[in-house]
Amino acid sequence: MADGLNEMMLTYARAVDSLRNLSGMEGRYVPLNDWMCYSLRRYMLGLIPSERRYERIFDRMEVLLALRCGMRRNDVEDERPWFPVGCFIYRNATFAATIREVEDSLHSEGDASPFVRFKLAGNRAEEALANLKAFDGFVGRVRAEFNIHL
Repeated sequence: MADGLNEMMLTYARAVDSLRNLSGMEGRYVPLNDWMCYSLRRYMLGLIPSERRYERIFDRMEVLLALRCGMRRNDVEDERPWFPVGCFIYRNATFAATIREVEDSLHSEGDASPFVRFKLAGNRAEEALANLKAFDGFVGRVRAEFNIHL
């Protein structure tokens, strides 16, 4: 499995090299995500004046999108779990809080959880919990591969 992750990370590294040419994105792990986060910020100033709150909302959105994208891909393809990465890869507080929020909702509301009803994490609570665990493990492996210690 580590070889497969290494291969995916090399492919990712090649794909994002050109995105590091975006202004201020040199040396970034997820240059397109960072660029979007910073570029959209000016449009959100009136609505979300706090920089910290804005980053938490942006990261939460990325976590939920990644979870949904990974769930859809993992439903279609029978191979090891894969999820898109985002700024949450190096900003752990929102990642951990969002994982906890989804997990708590799944445990307390089961199939009535909005994360199941809107198919953000799985088609049933049990499946969503498995996807959440796979996502958390995947993020841990990617962080290790990028040598990100939080």
